[in-house]
This record gives sequence, C-alpha cells and structure tokens, in this order.
Amino acid sequence: MVKTYDTKIIPLHFITQSEEALDKGYDPKVARGLLQFVKPYTGQMLIALFFMVLVAAASVSGPYFVKLAIDDGVRANDPAM
Repeated sequence: MVKTYDTKIIPLHFITQSEEALDKGYDPKVARGLLQFVKPYTGQMLIALFFMVLVAAASVSGPYFVKLAIDDGVRANDPAM
C-alpha cells in the first residue's frame, strides 16, 4: 500500500504579514516592562550617561582649543605659538 501526502505548503500566518500590520506603535505596557527591567541598573546608567556627556564635551572642545591657539598665534604674529 502506497501512502500519498498533500504537498501543498501553507506558510505560517506571522510570516506572511506585512510590517505595517505588525507595527503597533507606542505601547505603555512595553515601556513599563522596560522600566522594570532597567530599574536595578539606574546607578550604572546614570554613571554611563555622565561619562557619555563628558566624552562628547571633550570631543567637541578639542577643535575649539585648536581654533583658539591658531587665532591667538596669528593675532600675536608668533609662529612658535
């Protein structure tokens, strides 16, 4: 006896959905869940935020100090500066 099988493949529903159908936008329950996950790490996150601001300020201030040195050197007519 030979068994025959139906060879028609039906994709799963979530695979065939478009991204627009899955995009739900802002969900307050997800945000609250994320806050509950982050809560134990608040101190570490504040320290990381402080250092990110410090690094950003340092990277912006470098060219400013070069500008000051060039402007003062040119204004004073001092090539060594």
